[in-house]
Amino acid sequence: MLAVAGYRYRIRVVTARLVERMQVRTSERERIARTLHDTYLQSVHALLLRVGATAQSLPGGDPTRATLETALADAGSVVAEGRGQVEQLRAEADTPQPIEALLAHSAGQLQPHAPGCVFALHVEGAPRTLAPHVREEAGQIGMEAMRNAFSHAGARRIDVHIAYGTQFTLTVRDDGRGLDADVRERGYRSGHWGLLGMRERARSIGARLDIDSVAGAGTTIRLTVPRAYRTARPRRLGWWPGR
Repeated sequence: MLAVAGYRYRIRVVTARLVERMQVRTSERERIARTLHDTYLQSVHALLLRVGATAQSLPGGDPTRATLETALADAGSVVAEGRGQVEQLRAEADTPQPIEALLAHSAGQLQPHAPGCVFALHVEGAPRTLAPHVREEAGQIGMEAMRNAFSHAGARRIDVHIAYGTQFTLTVRDDGRGLDADVRERGYRSGHWGLLGMRERARSIGARLDIDSVAGAGTTIRLTVPRAYRTARPRRLGWWPGR
């Protein structure tokens, strides 16, 4: 009975810590969403209006006006992507989605940056509920891998494969230009922290992250999580004190 009591106490402590951690993350998501919307995006939008007014004041055939209008269109896409990220942060804070829905939604936002690229999402096995911290970190790893593929790889096809088994596996594969030799050697691109951040997130959930890339032959990023699923609460025994 003492051993069971100690086990149950430990479960309660760990559960309370996880709940507290998720509450902190939810609050942080809401804070970031407010900051992005109320300061950064509003400031960028005001700047676009000023540049747009300047462009409109130039003659129609002026090459400078054409350059500004092209830049404004690109900046407008960036703002739209930022608003999508704010929406996603809000949605995540309110009602967490299954990871496959999260990645599909992210792909829909990224695909306009590579209109000729084909995207496919594959799910193998019966979907199971991931532990909250695993879903959080795995989702961020998947989205970062897709951002790199859509924005930088020049890929014609991007495949995301999710496998629910004894282990949870997430694979993002593209047929793009692949990583540069120095990036493969160092594990990250100078001044860019996406790959390094993915490795850190994988370590935080006890997962393995494999990055396989060949110049001109695409990149495959595979996340393998041994203990990924939400565990059921232990059943209360009928004779247990305090029932």
